[in-house]
Amino acid sequence: QAEDGIRDRSPSRGLGDVYKRQVLAGIVTVGGMWLALRWTSQALAVIVVVAAALTGSMVSALLDLQLVGFLVLLQAGGAATDRLRRWSVLTVVRTVPVACALVTLALIEADGVPLRWSVLVIAVLVAVIGLTAGVLAARTGAHPVATAASVGLAALPVLVTGFLDGPAHAGVVPLAVAAAFWPVSYWRRAAGAPVDAVITTVGAISLLQAAIAVPTDDVVLDAAPVLMIAVVGAAICLRAASRVMLLVTAGFAVIGLGQVLSVLPPSELADRNYDRSVLGVGAVVAGVLLLALACLLVATAARTRALQLAPAPVAGLAVLVGLYALTMICVAAPIAVWGRGFHVGHFLATTAWVVAGSAILLLGLSRPAVVQASMASGLTVLAAATAKLVFFDLSALSGFTRAATFMVAGVVLLGAGTRYARAVAEVLELSLIHI
Repeated sequence: QAEDGIRDRSPSRGLGDVYKRQVLAGIVTVGGMWLALRWTSQALAVIVVVAAALTGSMVSALLDLQLVGFLVLLQAGGAATDRLRRWSVLTVVRTVPVACALVTLALIEADGVPLRWSVLVIAVLVAVIGLTAGVLAARTGAHPVATAASVGLAALPVLVTGFLDGPAHAGVVPLAVAAAFWPVSYWRRAAGAPVDAVITTVGAISLLQAAIAVPTDDVVLDAAPVLMIAVVGAAICLRAASRVMLLVTAGFAVIGLGQVLSVLPPSELADRNYDRSVLGVGAVVAGVLLLALACLLVATAARTRALQLAPAPVAGLAVLVGLYALTMICVAAPIAVWGRGFHVGHFLATTAWVVAGSAILLLGLSRPAVVQASMASGLTVLAAATAKLVFFDLSALSGFTRAATFMVAGVVLLGAGTRYARAVAEVLELSLIHI
């Protein structure tokens, strides 16, 4: 019984010893930092921080949350010192121990086992401490490169944990980080370019992690969150153009388009033996988002004069993405509703191509600034619709849908041609009058 009592009391006694060592290490560290501040010696402050980190084994013999917690306090104490002294080396040194320890702990725990919420919360706490201290230091005119490096190192653990296998609802963690980092990016004029670049990058990666954290049953629908973020970014760029936002939006657009193309290539849309698990509601949603994204980016390019400076690349890319999205919507919609309708879908797709080409062609008549890009894009889309009509629809569709496709496409082309010829005649008449 006496031996059992000793065994029962030994864990609490060991835990008490750990707390005593933590308090002792904290007192020594605080005393050393006080002397460094009093003597205005950055070298002494760096030595104190490095020594406290290296003697972490006195706090805990293992790499666990107790040791990480001590290093978090060391990071927070160094951040408080930044408010009093603008020491660039200390700004980086105070963050390296906790970042390395937390990344190592996360990698060890993620070996086939979901991460604990305590590790995720501490990673978020470290990122928030680094973000707050970095922005405050940058706004006071401290070393921007060292401050940016410190913010990036502080955010590294939470980015690593976002890529590791965890619980399904762990997407809340990167979403919270993105929600914390993105609003701060609006302070970029006060924080400086290096800090702004790091904050924007961390926010974008966290937002991407949150978008792909929880997969769905529809493989095409998995790309919808990424495309939705790209659409929102394109809408923001249309209202207030920003190079940083344009780059982030373009990145999300490329990733989302790559996700869709990897599971639903154009060859799948032309295959009669289509996969119903792929051509469904997810394909319709992804197609609508891609089409909206293409339209918003073209409108942004026209607003920023990028469409006038480089009409061929911008218009060509928009035409390709738009035609792919239109075909996806038209082919997948009947299958999603009725479970069949491949022929009807391609009839709708060809009709949509002809209507889109005619609309783009006529758009240039009301907007002289983009008339060249509009004419080239419209004629390209109409040429592609005609080629699809002759080389694909003629052999792949049934008799009724084939006839209906030729009839509708001919009527639309005739109406668009008549309207375009009339508009050109009006322009020539006006020019003759002025002469």
